[in-house]
Amino acid sequence: MIKLRLEDSKSHILKAGDGESMDALDHTEEQSARVMRASPFAVPYPTKADASVYKYLCYLEFLLKLQRRCHGSQEVETEIHAVLSTKGPIVRGCSLLHIRTMDSLVRRLKSFFIDFQNCYDAITLVGKELFVGDNIVCPQVDRDELLSSFYVLIGLLNERSSPAYLEEVYYSIWGLVRQIDGTQAIQDAFFTERNALVGILQELYGYVKQTEKESAIDLPSQIGKPTQRLLDIALRKRLLEQLVPLYKAMHAQVNV
Repeated sequence: MIKLRLEDSKSHILKAGDGESMDALDHTEEQSARVMRASPFAVPYPTKADASVYKYLCYLEFLLKLQRRCHGSQEVETEIHAVLSTKGPIVRGCSLLHIRTMDSLVRRLKSFFIDFQNCYDAITLVGKELFVGDNIVCPQVDRDELLSSFYVLIGLLNERSSPAYLEEVYYSIWGLVRQIDGTQAIQDAFFTERNALVGILQELYGYVKQTEKESAIDLPSQIGKPTQRLLDIALRKRLLEQLVPLYKAMHAQVNV
């Protein structure tokens, strides 16, 4: 019975997280403008990574409250251990969001999710698992997961029938760099490829600045407003020409 209730509650929590993520979109621009990335883009709304970390913490908080009610429940203990041992959503989320301290993680999510402070116990527990002092432990991302993320990015660019946005591609490449940096062994193995990815990021940054200048001339009223820039065919082709050889080189190293 506990297992059935646990699954039902898990489903409820995850669905609630989705609704709350949508509610967060109604925050004022003044609130969301305080949350910035160290990149050319402002983040006026929660990303998928934010929502993933938030739902992870909500579910863990639910389990901790259930544990207090069901003293000595082995099933709840096992589920908490399983959630903490995977840590996938929060590790990937922190990596993609370039979050390296517990304080910055809490500040960011509080800007989007009003009831985030209710996850205090989960935050504390995760902090002990993922942080040393107040500094996050570099995510231990294995090579298969890294290549899987890379493959998804190439698929996004290669699917001409679906729109691809510059911001989405920028953060995906940034996430790959963060994944490589997460483990010393992977960083050593893919040192050349990592530097090539950083070069692509710099190229995209320059492209963004150039388009911003052009937009300022053509549409001065749009200055300062967040925009979604569609990738044109030429830029897609250019990125694929750069990324596909890198992926093949990394894949060959993994399968030696």
